Amino acid sequence: MIRNKIGKKLIRYRQIANIIVKYGFGYFVGKTRLKIIHLPFRKRKAEIPAPVRIRKMLEELGPTFVKMGQILSTRPDLIPIEYLFELEKLQDSTEPVEYKEIKDVFENNLKCKIEDVFDYFEKEPIASASVSQVHIASYKGEKVAVKIQKPGIEDKIYLDIGILYDIAELIERFIKEAKIYKPVRIVEEFEKAIRKEIDFSYEGRNIEKFRKNFSSFEGIIFPKVYKELTGNKVLTLEYIDGIKITEIDKIKEIDREQIAKKGTEIILKQIFQDGFFHADPHPGNILIMKD
Repeated sequence: MIRNKIGKKLIRYRQIANIIVKYGFGYFVGKTRLKIIHLPFRKRKAEIPAPVRIRKMLEELGPTFVKMGQILSTRPDLIPIEYLFELEKLQDSTEPVEYKEIKDVFENNLKCKIEDVFDYFEKEPIASASVSQVHIASYKGEKVAVKIQKPGIEDKIYLDIGILYDIAELIERFIKEAKIYKPVRIVEEFEKAIRKEIDFSYEGRNIEKFRKNFSSFEGIIFPKVYKELTGNKVLTLEYIDGIKITEIDKIKEIDREQIAKKGTEIILKQIFQDGFFHADPHPGNILIMKD
C-alpha cells in the first residue's frame, strides 16, 4: 500500500512538473531542486502574459489547483492585482462522468437505490464542475437538484494537497524572496477550506442557516435541503427556476431599481446583521425568478 502511494505521488509529480514547464515556468522546477524529475527545457511563448499562463496552467493541473487559485483570487494582500484579475477567471467546469459511476457514488453514500427514491432521475447532468455534477430529479412530486461528487475526486485532491505541502516547503527552503508569503501557511488554510468544500453536509447546513436567517425576509428564497437525501458526497436541494442576474434583459417589465435595492439589503443583512455571508456570489449563484 505504501509503495502504491509513493508510486502515485511520483507519477503525479511528473505530471505537475511537465505542465509547469509547458507554461514556461521550468525555472521554478529547477530552483526548488525537484531532482526526481528530468525534463527538457521548453521556451515559453513570449506573447502570452505570465498571469494568463498561470491561469491556464492551474486549469490544466486540475480541481485542487483550480480551487487554490480561486481562493488566492480573493487575497489582494498576497497576489499582485494583474494576477488577481486573471485568477478570478478560473473555470472549474469539466466533462461529466457517466451515469453508472455517479449512481454508484449516490447509492454507496446514502445506502439506497436511485430508482427506489426518485420518481424520475435524469441521467444527463445539467451542470458539471471539477468536483461534482448536478442532476435534475423528482422526489415525492417535487422537482429537485441532486449534486453528486465525482468518483475518486477526494483521493486526487488529498494526493495533490500532499504535493502542495512538499512544494511549499521547498519554496520556503530554496526561494528566499517567497518566504514573506508563507507558502506552507497558505496550503494549511487551503486544506481547511477544501476539506469542508468536498464534504457536502457542510454546504447543506450552511444553506439551512441561510434559510433560517432569511425566513421572515420577503423577496428572497434559499433552496430547501432534503436532509434524508444528503450526505458527505450527495446534496439534494429544492430546484430553483430562474435566470442569472446578468441575463436580466430577458425579463420584460421588471423593476430593476427594486431588484438592486433588494440585493443590497440582502448583502448588508448577511454581513452586518447575521455575520454569516455567501462567499461566492457570482451570477450562477444569484437567480431572478419569474415572480
